[in-house]
Amino acid sequence: MAATKELASLLDELMGRSRNALPTEAPKDFFLSTIALTNFSQTRKPIWVRHCNKMHDERMREAYKKSSRYGKCGYEHDFYCFLRKLHNEMARKITRNRQRLELTQPGGVVSNNEFCFQKLEEKIQVLSEKVTALQAQAENLGVEGNVEEAQKIIAMADELAEERDHCQKVIFFSSLISFETPPGELKVMEVCDICGCFLIVGDSQHRLDEHLVGKQHLGFAKIKETLERRTKYEDGRSPSGSRDYDRGNRMPRADRYNSDRRRSDR
Repeated sequence: MAATKELASLLDELMGRSRNALPTEAPKDFFLSTIALTNFSQTRKPIWVRHCNKMHDERMREAYKKSSRYGKCGYEHDFYCFLRKLHNEMARKITRNRQRLELTQPGGVVSNNEFCFQKLEEKIQVLSEKVTALQAQAENLGVEGNVEEAQKIIAMADELAEERDHCQKVIFFSSLISFETPPGELKVMEVCDICGCFLIVGDSQHRLDEHLVGKQHLGFAKIKETLERRTKYEDGRSPSGSRDYDRGNRMPRADRYNSDRRRSDR
């Protein structure tokens, strides 16, 4: 018994504790890249990037890349779909943060004064009344069977509702900035086009360098680079191969046609 434990300990030391691990005991995306695991492990991350309790053994990754199953298990498709999901969510975050700056920065859509807020509140009230009236009109048209005209009225109501929501956001964000920041201390900000973080324009080079080497920035930069490389790879593939061959390693269609003709002539 002691000899068995000693031998197991020796194997653990030489080959690692995960020497007998199965492929299912490791996450699929780990076989392809460490992007989604390491770069977001200790940072604020999207809700679907969760802590992973599976094995992350580099030897399993290398074994998969050298195996005959490489590229045939569907791991790559799932992995790139996951990266695109992360990238698209970040793109939406960047857009939202830029819109927020447009509303709250000096020289933006609105300045922080009571007169401007009063005008916006009056506009919101007028827009709300118009939206309510249009919705009632559309409902009456629907009851009368005039569906096409009702849809046009609903579209008009939706446009006014969006304008009303925009005015409400202007008041909210401007009030928030005014409350949190003392007068004269509002700094001009910009949004990082990689990770969506707010940056101070003209900030020290040291703080900028710290941001650029942060895990979240590096992680999303790697995601963007990986997706761009994948897009170039897919665009560079010749479509002729997919037309001449069916799925799998089968003979071209022209060869199969000639072969079928020879068999039919016998």
